Amino acid sequence: MVKYAALSASLRKELRESGLDFSMRTPEFGRKDLAFGSGYPITGLEKFLGYYDSERKIANFPSISATTDFSLALCGVWISEKDRVILDGTESSSYSARAKKALDIFRKTYGIGEKLTFNIERRKRYADAKGLGESAAVACAVSSALCNLFFSNPSSQFISKWARYVSGSGTRSAAGGISLWLSYPGIPESRNHAIRVRDDLGGMKIACFPTANPLKTEDAHGTASSSPFYDRWARMKYELTIRHIRENFDPMSMIRRSQEDMLQMHALLTSRGTVVLDSRFTRIMELGRRHREELFVTADTGPTPVIFYRDQDILHEVESIAGMEALGGNVVNSRPEIPGDFREKTKKIMES
Repeated sequence: MVKYAALSASLRKELRESGLDFSMRTPEFGRKDLAFGSGYPITGLEKFLGYYDSERKIANFPSISATTDFSLALCGVWISEKDRVILDGTESSSYSARAKKALDIFRKTYGIGEKLTFNIERRKRYADAKGLGESAAVACAVSSALCNLFFSNPSSQFISKWARYVSGSGTRSAAGGISLWLSYPGIPESRNHAIRVRDDLGGMKIACFPTANPLKTEDAHGTASSSPFYDRWARMKYELTIRHIRENFDPMSMIRRSQEDMLQMHALLTSRGTVVLDSRFTRIMELGRRHREELFVTADTGPTPVIFYRDQDILHEVESIAGMEALGGNVVNSRPEIPGDFREKTKKIMES
């Protein structure tokens, strides 16, 4: 029996009754000499850690996120003599090895034999941080560039499907806005991607306090999954996804859950000896209790606090707690435009 089979069956029933459409068509082939793609990062609302199948990138449960503009990623791709990845101006062997796994699946699926070069550039509005979804932005940029190279007008669902092989969070970046990644053990390949379910957070503003940390997200997957409390967390995710569907993805419900989910997810990590959150989160939550429904804080695997708030005066209070100025952001519904300087830079690398 597939793990979580009864729960996934209940979820499928709810999806059918809700009318949410995860159908996806394969676009027409249309190979080009050079193609571009881009992506924004995401912040988790219903968070995700733990793969049922890490090779095929099947998650143990669905997840929901908001696409933000704290950074962006750009990618240009072309056919070359060997597979390689150029990241921020330097050829990266680790990213090349990571890309090859996804590329081999893509090539086998569509009978494509060409080797490819990816030129990736990250443009951040901060110096350094962990937990702001940069991998989602890169995954979306790479996938959209790859799909644009070989297909005509690939849909966001199609791009989302291939983004997941680079990073699971990339599925939601490709969908944009507030998006649901429908993934669970036994899911058909044609539905293992994300769709947008809302365009905004219902008037709540978003900001972050960029904070660095050496923790790698891929390490956090294994750490969380090994916790004795992980299975209960995973099972709860199905029930919560159904609740969000029934509530038509109510923004305040998802924002409140994001704070609760942060505590639950980091309890799993802490139970296995990985402590990431610091005292700022407790102090911000205490402030939030004084400003009911006006302030919430969350974090993904990194220690960067992301806040949802309504009033500028509340933001200033949080800045005092954090000891730094907040970086304001927006929920975005489309992928970034490709700047002219990046196009020119990529063409020069291609021709060199």
